[in-house]
Amino acid sequence: MSLVGGTDLLSAHSARRNKAGLGARANYSFGEIAVLYRTGRQLDALEEAFAKAGLPYKVVGEKKLLYTKELRETVTFFHALLEPEDYFLLSALHLEVFNPGAEHLERLWASYLAHRVRRPDLIFLHFLQALLTGALNLPELPAGAHPGFWGKLQYFYGLYQKYAVRLEDSPLAVFTEWVTDCQWDERKKEVQELFGLAAFSADLREFFTRLQVGREGDLERLGIKGPAPEYINLMTIHAAKGLEYPAVLITGLEEGLLPLLNSAGETELEEERRLFYVGLTRARRELVLFQAKRRRRFGATEKRVASRFLGEIPPELLCYEESGTMRRKKHQQKGLFILDIST
Repeated sequence: MSLVGGTDLLSAHSARRNKAGLGARANYSFGEIAVLYRTGRQLDALEEAFAKAGLPYKVVGEKKLLYTKELRETVTFFHALLEPEDYFLLSALHLEVFNPGAEHLERLWASYLAHRVRRPDLIFLHFLQALLTGALNLPELPAGAHPGFWGKLQYFYGLYQKYAVRLEDSPLAVFTEWVTDCQWDERKKEVQELFGLAAFSADLREFFTRLQVGREGDLERLGIKGPAPEYINLMTIHAAKGLEYPAVLITGLEEGLLPLLNSAGETELEEERRLFYVGLTRARRELVLFQAKRRRRFGATEKRVASRFLGEIPPELLCYEESGTMRRKKHQQKGLFILDIST
């Protein structure tokens, strides 16, 4: 998809709108606009279009972020900082950057449990500290026999101490250092998404609160362009539940996308119709529906059929406009439907 008229998307067709008797179109700030899509597969093309146009945006409710290696490992380590309970610390030690091997960790854990029999108040963090400072000697883990083990353990504890005093700092600044310590490439897409997710929290506790107890709509990631006073909101229709915006754009009004077909070519039509209704009712003043006549898929161009849901909208409420040929055809959106909800 390419933005028709760039930043003037919602005012570029005002003259034709007046001729159609729908009245003048209002101007909207970035923060008053939401762009909705049916599936996460549409997001890459949308982000590319927004980045090329230089438009600030944020992605809302992007659940797939929770499953990337970079976020999972970051959450595991910093959760152990915020809540230094035995299980969380042991989980952090299992991370690739610290893990000295399953056998050594099993011996370490068994030794800790044995010491707890004699000292029930002992916690794993204090056990590690005593072990690494020499206050505690473990004959079953001789220092000279496992240099890799001790090196990994020292590295973990060193980073733990380093970041334990950074809990009130900006997560973006903290994670930037963390990425370097993990030797991750900060240009990698998943790392940039981690930074974008961190940008909306003031400190680590707020970051974890948003992840753990926030609604889907509270999960926000900053777009590629970086910080700005306001952002256009990109989200799936599912993530938009409960939210409203003055102007809403719904992309992909085509058979196979909305309603969505599964891998077997089947669709849950009533559920898809209900979801479409959710999308329609997110708009307070203006609603723009996009349908592409052609899309590139798996290297080939295929024709697209307009969604049956468009035919269920009373025609007197629709103003149909067709965009011109885009410079990048693979993002082309030929059908543009303006739904009048001003009355």
